[in-house]
Amino acid sequence: MGIIKAWLKPTALKSASGDYTAVVKTYGSLNMIDIVNELKDALLRRAAEGAHVELVNQLPPPRAIHSVKDLTTGRTDGSLTRGHVAELRGSYLKIVGTAPAVGIAFRHAETGTIVRLDPTDIALNNPSRLLITVPSTLPPGPYALMLTTQGTSSSQRMLKEPCVITRESITII
Repeated sequence: MGIIKAWLKPTALKSASGDYTAVVKTYGSLNMIDIVNELKDALLRRAAEGAHVELVNQLPPPRAIHSVKDLTTGRTDGSLTRGHVAELRGSYLKIVGTAPAVGIAFRHAETGTIVRLDPTDIALNNPSRLLITVPSTLPPGPYALMLTTQGTSSSQRMLKEPCVITRESITII
């Protein structure tokens, strides 16, 4: 999703020139534009035909790991120390659900080996912040961190199917 601005040509209709905000929704490789302020008047619709559309910014995905911090070293470059605590910050991270896949796992980037965290290794489980203990048995190397949850923005509802949030480029030292 992203925010765009559209400017109408002042020559098309002087009273219709100005900024209009819209929401871009991505479906596969296609971008569909839903105009937030629908143009109800026929003159405005004709004026909008000559609108110039420019992408202003890109919103982050609603479910994402925004930062990973090794609390032992203080590093935020994606390197984590085995056997120590790491802090994950993001959105919709809370690990909840009844599906067998729900939890946190490290997938080795080269071998594909998956190591799941024991639920007791999650010290703090909030929607925007997790504190986890990195397994001391994890061999050093490049990993992807995978969070699988059925959590939503409402504590009363859960997703029917689990959602996987992945953070690539994690290095275990």
